[in-house]
Amino acid sequence: MRCELVGFGRMSWSAVLETLDGLDCAWADLDGWHMAPAPHAPPITTHLWGWSDERWARVRVDGTDGIVGRLSRSPTGNVEVQTRRAMGWGDNRGRIPATSQAWLDTEVTLLVVGGLTKVTFVHCGSWPGDGEAK
Repeated sequence: MRCELVGFGRMSWSAVLETLDGLDCAWADLDGWHMAPAPHAPPITTHLWGWSDERWARVRVDGTDGIVGRLSRSPTGNVEVQTRRAMGWGDNRGRIPATSQAWLDTEVTLLVVGGLTKVTFVHCGSWPGDGEAK
């Protein structure tokens, strides 16, 4: 699948929220796993992922800021993306409490951008790629 990859770099959390507008999000913090709109304040975590049918975001949370990358479907995009199915949580589910059984049962698709350093985006829920995931 061809996509457009854009790196926004370090942004204030208010700018991160603008970038995540309209996306469902997932992150893990001290209270467990969350699938919800982006939190109003930076969560205590390392990463937050956002998704829609055509757009994905990856946020590296760094204190009160975020380092943001965005991936968008585009037939003329600058990267090739491989998709893979994944488990919402593995066999060691007891390590971090999940907020609900629904999260544990959620379908997850990883969108992997190749190159010198692979970058992974996440799509939780049913995949709109019509059989693209491998």
